[in-house]
Amino acid sequence: MAQPSPLTAEDRTAIVGLIASQNHLLDDWDVEGFVSNFVEDGVFETVLGHCEGQHEIRRHFERLGARPRTGRGRGRHFVGGSAIEGDAECCTVRTNSFRVHESEQGELGIGGFSEYQDVLVKVDGRWLFKRRHVEDILGKRG
Repeated sequence: MAQPSPLTAEDRTAIVGLIASQNHLLDDWDVEGFVSNFVEDGVFETVLGHCEGQHEIRRHFERLGARPRTGRGRGRHFVGGSAIEGDAECCTVRTNSFRVHESEQGELGIGGFSEYQDVLVKVDGRWLFKRRHVEDILGKRG
């Protein structure tokens, strides 16, 4: 049986792009876009819930309710420092993340620091989340 090919520079670029775009989709509250980056039976888990499958992930965000995209009370996620290991078919990625939020009074604050622990698979040439576990490291989620 042939060994899978190693990750290419193009794979690494696509993986980092997927992780960054996932935060933009979350910040813009584009639930369908967020969910579409998971395989059908993908897993998403945080302290706010454990979801298995695209349908459950979608319902999780529907239960949380829409978040403001503009004006006071919005937040933004920032990522960096992705460590990628694996091959051209499947990989694990650990990424540092933090969230900056703005209060209704216009004050900025850090919502906490997290580590994304991802398992990604390539499906029809596209990298998708098989599993995303968000591990809170510092601060409170909110």
